[in-house]
Amino acid sequence: MAIMRLEADQFIELPATTVFDRVCSEYFTYQPLWDPAIIKMEPQFGGTSQLGSRATIERAAGKAIEIGESTIVESQPGLSITVENRYPKHRETRRISCHPLRGGGSRIHVVIDSEIGIFARFLAPLTLRILEQGLAMSLHEAKSAIELGQPTGYQPQELNQQEQTD
Repeated sequence: MAIMRLEADQFIELPATTVFDRVCSEYFTYQPLWDPAIIKMEPQFGGTSQLGSRATIERAAGKAIEIGESTIVESQPGLSITVENRYPKHRETRRISCHPLRGGGSRIHVVIDSEIGIFARFLAPLTLRILEQGLAMSLHEAKSAIELGQPTGYQPQELNQQEQTD
């Protein structure tokens, strides 16, 4: 197995504490709404997302659906969380941190480390470019949801269906 790393930043015009609450403390609520690959994410326990919290994930993997588990494996309240997502054939670790900016506002920094098979390494440059674009789009959607104070529920599938009917 090899590791493929994605990194992205998003600037948000809100204090870091507010951003942390909406991105990290409510991770299982908000994440599915700005990650188009996640079909459903069901927390195993209610309340805020904290160290040890788990959720079951249904994720689109091409034309198939993968069912996996998401676990918060590290939490630094007010600063960052690390989430491990495990699927039958794939595992990824997401590190999300919120940083205050001097002039106000904050920056979200996301690092995703994904395990890829030996044959996927040959496709890694193309796959990486596609995944980076997807992550940037997801973070843009996250910015909108955070600034509005509620998830917007962007789903690219809905956009594609609308384009087909027009």
